Order: sequence, then structure tokens, then C-alpha cells
Amino acid sequence: MKKVSVLMGVVLLTAGISYATLLPGISTDRLAPSWRGQSNTTLQAWTFNTSSTPAALTVDQNPYGTPTAKVFLPDTSNPKRTYWIASDNGHTGVWRIYGWNYLELNLPNFNSPNPSKEIWLQITYSADSINQQPTILTTPDYASIETVQSTIIDTLYRHDVFKIVLNSNPSSEYIYIQPRGQVLYIDEIVVDTRSVPEPATLA
Repeated sequence: MKKVSVLMGVVLLTAGISYATLLPGISTDRLAPSWRGQSNTTLQAWTFNTSSTPAALTVDQNPYGTPTAKVFLPDTSNPKRTYWIASDNGHTGVWRIYGWNYLELNLPNFNSPNPSKEIWLQITYSADSINQQPTILTTPDYASIETVQSTIIDTLYRHDVFKIVLNSNPSSEYIYIQPRGQVLYIDEIVVDTRSVPEPATLA
């Protein structure tokens, strides 16, 4: 496993993360957040073993509702270019997303007056270029997004970990994953979320 891009501060973060439990049988779960399993958190994962959309959940540890992963096809120029693949370069269950089409995640969540929400998103994917990350958008809009870790898995696929912070704490949020170029192959996704405690509560 070769790390190709690690941001400043990840070494300190990794020390805290190493105590979090990784999911057995989910190859995408390579770097769990240190707060996994605490109160006001959720965990969900998809391996896309079939062409169903919404996709079946592989892991569902969300007490607030049923998270969903759906493929949308607004790009009508050639909708047949977005499709599910049983196997691609040794990766089983892959969605090929083309153009302006996208994968939408809906995450029911803990709703409280706390000021923000943190999302820990892990994606195993392949793009037009090995160095080309997908476009990630959220509703509500994110306040910040950063790449925590990026790892090349093989000649085509890589694994990226994103930390996303929302300024609000809605009862559910949406994540949209779309090609930055023409084509994006999505193999597996793991998402952790938490309602970030207010400073006084944290203290």
C-alpha cells in the first residue's frame, strides 16, 4: 500500500484514529475516525454488489433512519454511459458514473442545536486520471472539505479519505459524488458522521 498524498496534521490524527474499530470485510474502511461509535454518531457503508439503486446497505449503524445511495441520470446526452459493472480490474460491484450524472447519499442524522456536523467520507474509486479526485458537494453546503489521506491501491483505483464540516446540524444531509472529468468508477463507500459538541459540552 503506497501513500501518495498525506496532508499536514495527519500523523497526529492517525495516532488517535488507530484505536477506532475498522469494519471487517470492507476494504474501503482503511482509516476510521477516532470518534466512531460514540454518542450522536452514525456509520454506513455500501459495496454495490448489485445494480440496485438505491443500493443495498452493507453496513447500517444509523439509529436515526435509513441511509440511501442512489444513482441519478440528469445527463441525457448519453444516459447509457452510466451503468453498474460486476467486476472491474479486480474490484467487484462498481458504478460507472458518466458526465453530469452522480451518486447521491442521504444520511439521516442526530438533530440538535449543536452548531456543526462532521462527515468522514471514505471512497475507493477510479477516475479518468489516477490523480483526479471526484467532485463532492453537500446539502446543506459544507463549510470546509479536506483530503485527510490518499492512497493508490492498484494501477487504476485509489482510496481517499475526506473530512467534511457542515456549519449547521440538520436532521439529514446529502452528499453528491460526481466525476470531475468524464468518467468516475465508484467501488465502495464508508461514511461516518457526528454532531460536533458545543465547546462548553466538550469541555
